Amino acid sequence: MTAVTSRQEWNAILKLGDLAVVPSLEPIARLLAQRGALPEALVRRAASEASSKAGFLGRVLELGVPEPDLVSVVAEQLGIPGVDLSRTTIDLDVLDLIPRLVADSDLVLPLSNEGGRLHIAVSAGEEGHEVLEELRFITGLEVSPYAALPGSLEQAIAAAYDAKERGERFWRGPGLLSDSAVGVAVIVPGKGASTLERPRTDEVYGPTEELERAEVSVEVGEDDEDEVEILHAVEVRVGATYDDNVDVRPTVNNREPQVAELRSHRHESFGELFGARADYIWWKTDEWQSTIGYSFFTTYNNDTPKFNVISHVASLGVSHRVSFGELPGLLSAQYSWDTLALEGKEFLTRNTLTVSAAVVESEMHLTQIFGRYQNKDFQKETNPRPLREEDRSADNWMFGFLHFVRFAQDKHFVKAGYQLDYDNTGGADYEYVGHRFSLGGQYTLPWRGIRLKYDFDAHLRAYTNVNALFPTYAPNTKQRADEELVNVLRAEIPLPRNLTLAAEYQNTRVHSNLEVFDFARNVFSVVLSWSY
Repeated sequence: MTAVTSRQEWNAILKLGDLAVVPSLEPIARLLAQRGALPEALVRRAASEASSKAGFLGRVLELGVPEPDLVSVVAEQLGIPGVDLSRTTIDLDVLDLIPRLVADSDLVLPLSNEGGRLHIAVSAGEEGHEVLEELRFITGLEVSPYAALPGSLEQAIAAAYDAKERGERFWRGPGLLSDSAVGVAVIVPGKGASTLERPRTDEVYGPTEELERAEVSVEVGEDDEDEVEILHAVEVRVGATYDDNVDVRPTVNNREPQVAELRSHRHESFGELFGARADYIWWKTDEWQSTIGYSFFTTYNNDTPKFNVISHVASLGVSHRVSFGELPGLLSAQYSWDTLALEGKEFLTRNTLTVSAAVVESEMHLTQIFGRYQNKDFQKETNPRPLREEDRSADNWMFGFLHFVRFAQDKHFVKAGYQLDYDNTGGADYEYVGHRFSLGGQYTLPWRGIRLKYDFDAHLRAYTNVNALFPTYAPNTKQRADEELVNVLRAEIPLPRNLTLAAEYQNTRVHSNLEVFDFARNVFSVVLSWSY
């Protein structure tokens, strides 16, 4: 919800002809004016009296616009169908998919789960991208949203869940008779109409393929006959970076002779990055889902090209929607294969198997526990051949948990986690037991949806054997101990056309009792991403 709370924000009000509206209200206000739903003066008055989209819609209703007409305009602006809840009948079994706490918090009401999709009424007064992702997670189903006005939706949620608790089988909107059949009164926005026409709410779609066809007619147009979901998700990223320690040179130390040699090389560089990712749902039922994915990532360091990175990752995952008592949960497993190249030469190949279980304890709390096995195969050098103790290829085992505390429909959250990992390496110098502590959070500003994020990670590694090479002045005398601290600050600005602009600063500081492994690194990046 966007609120105007300062004079600076009022100064940022956009003008549409003679119509001044809060930025988040501009699209819906423009449509109301274009459709002739209200005189322009009344639209301007409603905008000036509202500090949020929900408040604006409520004020428009008070000024005399019929609810179905307003739903039609809102649905057109959002690009999704609308729903007339007053003329909708719901089979209350579908409410089992969404706990009441979640429905009340996120302002959503399940309508049907026919066709392996969750058809759900969502508030037209809120930005709902995070909510839809949460519902996909909770239910394991693809989600088809239908716009409803906030006030009517709140009343319908309360009435439907109360009826469910009383043991009733159906909930019927107040505009229907007591024996009305199950069906959803879908409002399909008109295409290209110059004036507002009363929506065809006399057409009630049953929980059949007709409901999906009504949604498709809005999403892809009436002329597209085939509904083909090719890609579940696509993301492309381009950006620029500055790295002040590309080659990870150690901090200044006068005791270890090798430090001076390592510090003599060029270590700073500006660079560019490019990444792409695609995920495809190839198998899906009401409770199961399997996804295949591929991602590519590369960096080019202008001044230190021998550290250019090229990465390929392929993955296959499966998830199963479950319940832990009355709490919704998800069990998942994923296998991934990835390869990393430096300066075009293969450097590392990994095979990773991860299993996890997640549970939504309440509208605020979500917990995930996970385990991972990873095989790491580092490319062996042959000339000169390294010491056997320096072989970094390993089997890594990790177990951990992550807990989220969420606020304002996931606009804000804090998270904390812990991981225990063991790296069983081919060479004795790199075998360790590690403890990783993580802490982070997100705060969404009340304008433009700007997201501010912070993540802190501390990885404490205790190596189990004395090091065969270092320190060079006393080899085979010290067991390496590292404390790796990573701080990441990130700001994300959502842009039109599914674009996001992000600026990030990452500071890495490794404290080590072996001087050659003690270093500091700062990386700055600006990235533009497009997602679908």
